[in-house]
Amino acid sequence: MITVLYSCNDFYIRQTIVSMISILKHNIQVKFYLVGENLSQNSREQLQAAMKKYGQTIHIFDIEDIMPELHLDIHGRHPRTIYAKLFMESIVSESKLLYLDSDTVVTGSLESLFTRNMSQELVAGVLMPYSSKVKKRYGFRTGQPYLCDGILLFNMELWRKMRKSSECAEHIRAHAGSPPMLSEGTLNHVCAENIGILEPEYNVMPAMLMYRPEQIRQLFQPDYYYMGDEPIFRARTSPIIVHFMNELYNRPWFEPCDHPWKSFYRDINDAVFDEHDSYIQKNISLNVKLTKVLFKVLPFPLFAWMYHVRHVFR
Repeated sequence: MITVLYSCNDFYIRQTIVSMISILKHNIQVKFYLVGENLSQNSREQLQAAMKKYGQTIHIFDIEDIMPELHLDIHGRHPRTIYAKLFMESIVSESKLLYLDSDTVVTGSLESLFTRNMSQELVAGVLMPYSSKVKKRYGFRTGQPYLCDGILLFNMELWRKMRKSSECAEHIRAHAGSPPMLSEGTLNHVCAENIGILEPEYNVMPAMLMYRPEQIRQLFQPDYYYMGDEPIFRARTSPIIVHFMNELYNRPWFEPCDHPWKSFYRDINDAVFDEHDSYIQKNISLNVKLTKVLFKVLPFPLFAWMYHVRHVFR
């Protein structure tokens, strides 16, 4: 049984449905959980109707039922639901749980994740290419693997045994509801000694598509990342989960969109919602446009130098 968790508000319901259906196109026996924040009745009905077409059910919980006594200092674009993945131990009875951000599309089987040996792993995910300076700035040690929390495979048996939800809550409270790097930093802090590393095709992020592996190393100067070029090249050409993060490309529910794998999202969206002209008009930011122009026209060493100057060698 493949068990998958999403957490979102009304704004990401359509993206969540597309992501769920992408899983069902490549996997059978899937159980869905969703933690919502102030979900409208219309959103709940859309979710249930979409799953009914595929003979599936979805278990919906309210964020207040997951972490009712936890104060969060939420600001900017991050909703409270980003923390829900850390507090599922009393809700999920299965031994493993795959968490996916709503801005993801699955293009293949997830079976190998659920047969993975996680006896010593609390959580497994894809590495972020952070430098030692970035890690030190946020309280992480040099050489520590650091995971992106947008796609995570949880060992729920070990998570419950080690009472990690309580540890997460304590960490958040110790930082007055605003821990360094938010939910991602919390997860990497409490799981530091029991982290598993997934191959990058399970979380294909924009930087992997824009830059070659050696360019990623020059730009971000990671102190713990994938060895050699083959893992990133494989992810670029044969992704299993594409993560449409808000960087380097416009996301596929916006127009215009130049993301190389936008068809994975749009083919499902158009079939499910039968609306081929429903994409929101949103121009790519000037910052992204400038980055792409400079990347295209400048010799890469000069582009990398300019990147480092701008980001203070982070």
